[in-house]
Amino acid sequence: MYEVKSITPVTGFPDHYDVPFKGKAKVRSKYRYELEKLVGFEDLEHRLVIQWEGVAQGWCVKINTFNKEVVQLMPKGYVRDFPGYLEIDLSFRELQGIVNDPNANAIWHKMLSSVGAVYLIADTKEG
Repeated sequence: MYEVKSITPVTGFPDHYDVPFKGKAKVRSKYRYELEKLVGFEDLEHRLVIQWEGVAQGWCVKINTFNKEVVQLMPKGYVRDFPGYLEIDLSFRELQGIVNDPNANAIWHKMLSSVGAVYLIADTKEG
């Protein structure tokens, strides 16, 4: 949860920001928002799943603009859904989280322990 501290009008996405992808929303940007992370919501970070339908493709909405139903609260230590055997691609941090918290990531442990396989862990910095 963030509070908007200031809004600055812009024409398009500023060139001096180095971002990997500049889609329509960024190229057609009209405002730059200065945000401040609010204290008191840390326990819900990366765990709260809300219904985002009817909000188009906006990355942010005013809290009182649309009713956003809480769909699920994931357990503490939850990393992410198991994507299927052919789609597994984890960062080291994600793998560490799954291994260190088997209760919150029980599906991962169940699925990976039910098959005989060889897993590759690659060092993305040094090979």
